[in-house]
Amino acid sequence: MLSRNPFGRLSLSRSSRESGLLNESESPWGLKELSPGQQPILDVVAVHGLNGHRERSWTAGNGVLWLRDLLPAQLPHARILTYGYDIRTHAFDELSYQSINGHGTTLLTSLCLFREKTKTTQRPIIFIAHSLGGLVLKSALIHSNLATKSHNEKHKAFKLSTYGILFCGTPHQGGNGISWAKLAMGIMSIYAKTNSHTLSQLEVHSTWLNDQLEHFKSISSDFDTVFFYEGYATSLLGGASIMVVPPWSAIVPGAINADSVEIRKNHRTMIQFNSANDNDFITITTYLSVMSEKAPPIIQSNWGEWQNTKSQPNPRELTKKSVDILSSLLTDPANYQVDFALPFRKNKFFIGRQDIVKRLDSIFSEYTAVLYGIGGIGKTQVAQHYVYMKNVDISAVLWLNATSLESLQESFLRIAQELVDHYVRLVSSTQPPYGRVAEILGLKGMVDETGRVKKNIHEPDSIVHAVLSWLNVQSNQGWLAVYDNYDDPESFAIGKFMPSLHTGRIIVTSRRRECARLGKGIEVGSLSVQEGVELLLQSCQLFSAISEEEKAEATRIVEKLECLPLAIDHAGGYIFTKMISLKEYLPLFDRNARTALNRSLPTFGLEQDHDPIFMTWDTSFTAIKKADPIAITILTYCSFYANSDIPTNVFADMIRINVDTHVAILYSYSFVKRGSSDSIMIHPLVHTWARERLDVEAKTRECEAAFRMIVNAARIPEDNHSRTTEQWALERRLLLHIDIALKWVLTLHALEELSDRNSALWTDCAYIYTVHKRYSDAESLYNRVLESKKRAFGENTLETARTKLGLARLYRLQGRNEEASEFFEQCNPFFEKDLGPSSLESCQTLRGLAVCRKEQSRFHDAIDLLERAITGYDHLLGPQHPETLVALESLALIHERLGQHDEALDSIDRVLASNTEKLGPEHPNTLRNMSNKATILSELGRHEESKALLEQAFRSAEVQFGPLDQFTLKTIHNLAYSSFRQKQYGEAEPLCELAITGWEKTKGKSHILTIGSIELLGVVYQKQGLYDKAISCLETALAGYSALSGPSGSISVYRTLDYLAQVYDSREEPLTAKGLYKDALRGHKELLGPQNKTTLRIAADFAAFCAIQGWEEDTASILS
Repeated sequence: MLSRNPFGRLSLSRSSRESGLLNESESPWGLKELSPGQQPILDVVAVHGLNGHRERSWTAGNGVLWLRDLLPAQLPHARILTYGYDIRTHAFDELSYQSINGHGTTLLTSLCLFREKTKTTQRPIIFIAHSLGGLVLKSALIHSNLATKSHNEKHKAFKLSTYGILFCGTPHQGGNGISWAKLAMGIMSIYAKTNSHTLSQLEVHSTWLNDQLEHFKSISSDFDTVFFYEGYATSLLGGASIMVVPPWSAIVPGAINADSVEIRKNHRTMIQFNSANDNDFITITTYLSVMSEKAPPIIQSNWGEWQNTKSQPNPRELTKKSVDILSSLLTDPANYQVDFALPFRKNKFFIGRQDIVKRLDSIFSEYTAVLYGIGGIGKTQVAQHYVYMKNVDISAVLWLNATSLESLQESFLRIAQELVDHYVRLVSSTQPPYGRVAEILGLKGMVDETGRVKKNIHEPDSIVHAVLSWLNVQSNQGWLAVYDNYDDPESFAIGKFMPSLHTGRIIVTSRRRECARLGKGIEVGSLSVQEGVELLLQSCQLFSAISEEEKAEATRIVEKLECLPLAIDHAGGYIFTKMISLKEYLPLFDRNARTALNRSLPTFGLEQDHDPIFMTWDTSFTAIKKADPIAITILTYCSFYANSDIPTNVFADMIRINVDTHVAILYSYSFVKRGSSDSIMIHPLVHTWARERLDVEAKTRECEAAFRMIVNAARIPEDNHSRTTEQWALERRLLLHIDIALKWVLTLHALEELSDRNSALWTDCAYIYTVHKRYSDAESLYNRVLESKKRAFGENTLETARTKLGLARLYRLQGRNEEASEFFEQCNPFFEKDLGPSSLESCQTLRGLAVCRKEQSRFHDAIDLLERAITGYDHLLGPQHPETLVALESLALIHERLGQHDEALDSIDRVLASNTEKLGPEHPNTLRNMSNKATILSELGRHEESKALLEQAFRSAEVQFGPLDQFTLKTIHNLAYSSFRQKQYGEAEPLCELAITGWEKTKGKSHILTIGSIELLGVVYQKQGLYDKAISCLETALAGYSALSGPSGSISVYRTLDYLAQVYDSREEPLTAKGLYKDALRGHKELLGPQNKTTLRIAADFAAFCAIQGWEEDTASILS
């Protein structure tokens, strides 16, 4: 075998031919009865497609011919026939060159003759037509419709008896498989005879197909029709696959009384079923069962009307009564009561929206009402509900499909036809006065002798003008015109299709926000949660009482679907048809939202068919992509971020002109809404759809691009201290979007491969996390980059050192000074050797190591390192550069720790003045400078100035960063310390407790910042004479500092020992106090030196204590 033709079979070998069609014992052409039925009341006739066979085409791989083996059990009172015809495109012997129309005529005559012979001419027929067989069937029906009592009357029976049609993958508008079929046929021509004529007729939008489609539409409302389309692609030679007949071709647009349903098989297997348990078999047989019950009375009525038509005389003139009626047709208001056919039934389960119905009534007196909103929100359902709510007050309802110019013109053609039929019935003449009625309605020359309205190809708008003229008649009051789904205003202006007089009511439904300008707009929003739950339970067929647990689960589903009606309805239908519990749905949705919301569910002709929610949005997507591809890129990138507060300037690098020009079309289709003045928000389900519409390869590619864009938008330069307050705020807004994009990147990519390719991107992201105190996230990314660099460059290289520098800074900020010191020390030799001692990396390393030395109480080492760093910064960047100023600030803090407060104040004033001028008083760096200056002022006894600065910093920090931000909590701690220094212990105590609570929530109980606030609270308690509380706090702090510093101790350990000594001194426990004083003094001498101010103060306190106790030798020893 060479391959499989998408429309049928293609064989090369002689053995294949010998087992094929030509060697069967009986001819494969014509009708064959597969089941006679039990007292049959209808015929089911199957018609195969291109290169098909009347039995094998319907036979599954396990040998089950379902028409014969399964269907009789479901339809016992049906005679089941299959029809075969020679429509091969290839053969080793002679081929038939019959056209599709010719095959249709043969089907018509064969079936009429067979039914006449079996005396079943008036028995109802339901056709099942696969692929091209549907086109053959349509040709037969069109020919049958042309029969009259004086011309081929016996052929009239074919259409009169046809009740229903199941089209299965019929290419009404051509198919994707044609080009492949032609290629395969070209290969076959080397070995066999071929026929390309049939294939040429099936090219997409061929003239022949379009003509047939127009002819069939004029009679399509006479049948109950279902359009089945394939759900899966058909495999081709070489591993490729295609959707042979995509949904847009398998469904006739604008067809009346029609459903469209997906079959979850490919084009060939969609008419093959292994067993009666096949879900698609169940769907098809359900339609057949419903049709078989409805068919007999309808077909009986068809034949009755035909017999009446045949028996009526054919006078040449109208009676006087008929003439009188004709003359008053458009003057008598009663004649405007027209019962137009509607493409839907009343929805008895309609829920909510009563407020919109009331608003519609208030609008109609002056305006056209425009219902707009996102696809699936329920605009059409609101309009339908209004029709039935106000039915008594409406003289005629004109439902127009405004999806496209063609569908709207078809709607006007249908309405014109119904107007002709209506007025001809009013006349009640034995000879229908089609010509006179046409003339009165402005349709002269457009109605044939059978009463059919025909298009005027020379004046295509003439039918529209005739219907609009009818609406504009002053006597015609009370009509309602609904222009449904006007979603493409760029392709045609709807204004010329609207009546000029406001004698009736007009509703327009649209996804496009700007269409509200056609009149007065009403945005249709989501249901309430309660309404959504009610709709879900109805869709699930859960009408009886349900448990509280089920009700809660239903609520969760509705909230997940954001109360979107179409999504809820499809979710309920899915739950019911798949027989799953409410509890099982959300896990399925989370795993594969597209599966959960994009399956077509059968309506069995009981309600208007509508696409699944994702398919609904796919239609809008196609229109947007055609108009503005950049808008689609923006929407796709946004689907990998959070769905709200997406700043539009994220896309500034991608779009060199105003971003809003591209976002505007997304607003138009209601896919996005304006958030704040500079941001957009996306409906959560649209957010999911925009991502899930992508295949895995595209999703992986677009996700990485979206992540790169959001990180670049938030990217922080190495001299990050120069960022403005606005930049800082933007970065904080982008953090959530970075988190979500990163999650998707890690979900979709192979981590090792991604790290190697995007180490710079990971580094940028890690640095953003570091600056914004997301330390654990930053560490994870840095470690991934470090491993990648080791693989690419080796363990000890400049590239690896750069990543270690990022980790070292991160450790320092976390208080992990030993680890930070180790990495700083590892980095610096590579920077000094490869880049020079004055390079930016060298200076950053020196400053970072200096801060570690400060925290290790190695203050003099820290000063030496900082002075080297500052010299380098001055030379490289200048004295006013942010990096230089940060190093200078670090130096000021060490001077403050050493009690050198004047030097500290000089340095911090220089830094604060520069940052206030360059960055502004609200910038985080400026606020930090304020807080540090306040601490120094407090040590100098300038408490009021200190407190004022701290309160200013706190107010700004709480607004900008929130109450639990590290800087906010530090400022609270410093306020407590300022109050303590001012002896305002009642104010200091609650501030300490607030800081401790915040630290414990954000850092944990053992973090150095938490311990520092506990230490301060202990000192506050001591000053208030609350010694037990003071000892408890100070001993907790001592244990914490000791654990962090190790056996060598730190200045924080010895400071706490000093405070404890003072407490035990106050409690008159001299022996305990003596030991604590002794250890505190020894530690301060070792770390700060014997001449340090703090060391001298402790020595003085210890000596005084010993003197009071009468320990003269100890006093002398201390003072010596």
